[in-house]
Amino acid sequence: MYIWKEGARWGGDAQSVGDRLDGLSTNGHITPAEVLKDAAKKSSPLHRYFVWEDKQAAQLYRLDQARKLIRSVQIKVSEDEMTPRFVHVKVDQSSSYVQTEVAIINPNYWDSVKADVLSEINSAKRKLDNLKMVETKASRIKAIINTQDHLEKAASAI
Repeated sequence: MYIWKEGARWGGDAQSVGDRLDGLSTNGHITPAEVLKDAAKKSSPLHRYFVWEDKQAAQLYRLDQARKLIRSVQIKVSEDEMTPRFVHVKVDQSSSYVQTEVAIINPNYWDSVKADVLSEINSAKRKLDNLKMVETKASRIKAIINTQDHLEKAASAI
């Protein structure tokens, strides 16, 4: 049985999407290009999850490029230490990027940054839980548990 992962912004039938993705995979492998090719067919259950109006799709793609560009700029603090120039914040349903030093001194922005970090830590912990469920080598399971412990300590320090 397929369900949407926690926090996913998709609606609709996760089962039909999962079944279709399984059908498209070859030896357990699938690429975004294969998914897009199938989704282009109006009969595909994946079709509704894509923007097909080219002008709107281009604008959404450019917005995604802008986000990546903003996130890519760092300040070189020392030879081996970098810090992001901008961080993403969400306050009162409004989302933007602010300079890191602005986020640090503004309590609302700082709370948003901490919430994002905790969300990323929790996401990493869930991924490790998934790996632990399928891993069979004891040494790898031990390493996963050790990493989860470190993540838990990091989360509690925030």
